[in-house]
Amino acid sequence: MDMKLDLQHYLEIFDSILRSRYGQTFKTGFAALEKRLKPIREGDRGITIDDVMAIFAPELPFLHSWTKPDKEDLQGRMRSLKVATFIQQLDSRPSDVLLIDRVCRCFRELGLTAIVLHHVYPDRFAMCSHHLASLLYISGKTVPEYYLAYCDELRQWGAKFSLTAADAEFGLWAWYRCATKDRSEEHTSELQSLRHL
Repeated sequence: MDMKLDLQHYLEIFDSILRSRYGQTFKTGFAALEKRLKPIREGDRGITIDDVMAIFAPELPFLHSWTKPDKEDLQGRMRSLKVATFIQQLDSRPSDVLLIDRVCRCFRELGLTAIVLHHVYPDRFAMCSHHLASLLYISGKTVPEYYLAYCDELRQWGAKFSLTAADAEFGLWAWYRCATKDRSEEHTSELQSLRHL
């Protein structure tokens, strides 16, 4: 049986997967966060500590899977390491390993770096699921190289389905949740086809 992974289909059921896992889709929270971060994406202002903390609002799912950073500690590091400047520079240099490294050093871990960059520049950056990265055979000599390779792979997947990197990740995440919850022949065949792409 020749099966093809229909990423558009899985993106369409993303909200139902969220509802199944968390009891809601967080649409209001996502819309509010998008509105808040849009001026950063458009270059009107730099990111602030309050922007980062807004990602961990109760109206969003991230408190369930990420560790909320300490506000005072992170605020000091954001200021002293000038992370707002580096994030703004990523708009014109999204593949700059040095910039990603500087943002990562400020946030001290890839998870927080990825979730922030995903929400500021969703067309280029993703949240970085290590489960998906493993299935996609992502590797890199350094953390920034690994993350950029992951985002590049998602952009390539997205291009096949006319999706952004973030939407490609959402579709693959929905597929992964279905595949690991229901090990039916259909999902197993899709997994095999994914491994050979």
